[in-house]
Amino acid sequence: MADLKLTVGMAVYKDFANLWSTLTALRMYHPEIIELLDIVVVDNAPDTPDGERCKDFVENWVAKQPGLGGARYIPFGEFNSTAAPRNHVFEVAESPNVLVMDSHVMVEPEAVRRLIEWYDDNPDTLDLYHGPLIYDDLHHPSTHFQDEWRSEMWGTWGTDERYEYERNVTVNRSESGEVSVQVQRKECEPFEIPGQGLGLFTCRRDAWLGFNPDFRGFGGEEMYIHTKYRQLGRKVILLPWLRWAHQFGRPGGVPYPLSVEDKFRNYIVGMTELGLKLRPAVDHFEERLGADSVNRMLADRGITRDSIDTGLDPAPVGGASPPQQPQQGEQPDRDAMMQTMMQQMQMMSVERDRLSEERDKAMEMLAQAQTAATDSHHRRTAP
Repeated sequence: MADLKLTVGMAVYKDFANLWSTLTALRMYHPEIIELLDIVVVDNAPDTPDGERCKDFVENWVAKQPGLGGARYIPFGEFNSTAAPRNHVFEVAESPNVLVMDSHVMVEPEAVRRLIEWYDDNPDTLDLYHGPLIYDDLHHPSTHFQDEWRSEMWGTWGTDERYEYERNVTVNRSESGEVSVQVQRKECEPFEIPGQGLGLFTCRRDAWLGFNPDFRGFGGEEMYIHTKYRQLGRKVILLPWLRWAHQFGRPGGVPYPLSVEDKFRNYIVGMTELGLKLRPAVDHFEERLGADSVNRMLADRGITRDSIDTGLDPAPVGGASPPQQPQQGEQPDRDAMMQTMMQQMQMMSVERDRLSEERDKAMEMLAQAQTAATDSHHRRTAP
């Protein structure tokens, strides 16, 4: 069997019907690369009827498909957040590259193959990648999230004028009855974006920076994770051919709990982690929760109202810009210089923590290997 090239991970919560459709479409419409896929389903509701159906489907049907690289069902306990199971996908991934997608997302034919080829050509990339969301008419796209606050979210759907993509398929039949298929494309080059919805995102397994483990419930991950990458000098890039469709409307609504308080709390947690000013989040959610609730939630995190204007602005697309050098006779912009220094210190701190965590995992694996070797030796030498 070929080496696994891509882990496709999905967090699921009481969503068997959509999971069935998504995994069936993935295997049916991307047959050219199924032997390279490591499919992982992380279930936040394993002890429900939906959970039982998901487990049976993955283990007794998907995993037994001839030629498929592999498929695993992982029970993850009761729902705590949408962030934790996505983090877990990277922890259990058995391939060097990871594609995380919702259990109600479909990907255009050939896009997964092209993603694998992209990583083959860029094996050391540290960037985070997205594709354009295609609406239900399968034509109009949203290429990115714009850096603005609306409807309890940091980020609004937008379409970049640089985006260009056409894919025309022509089927030809010769007089002898032979059939040939021609695919013609017209597309733009990948380009950098502020952020994107997290129904589908991808990066190298070792390049994942992770959602804050203190996140709770739904919301707060978009733009936070994108800013986290830019703070380390990495990029968030749109791959124009990685087109995906997402089911938004559901007759019974989403099955997991939604809470405005959880969203605001997650923004506080994430923006504090990144050293960002909290003012934008406070102003936005104060209109929905009221000043008393916002102040109480800030106090619960040990944050005073006087401190919400202290911190960094989000790193701009293209990376943090150094302060302009003063012209002769001008005074240097000390505030800008101090902000850049603080941002660099934050970047080094995040990277130091990541390296320390990787070192601890490596030491733990080494200790387990040594213990296993010692036990094996004792068994062989026992009388």
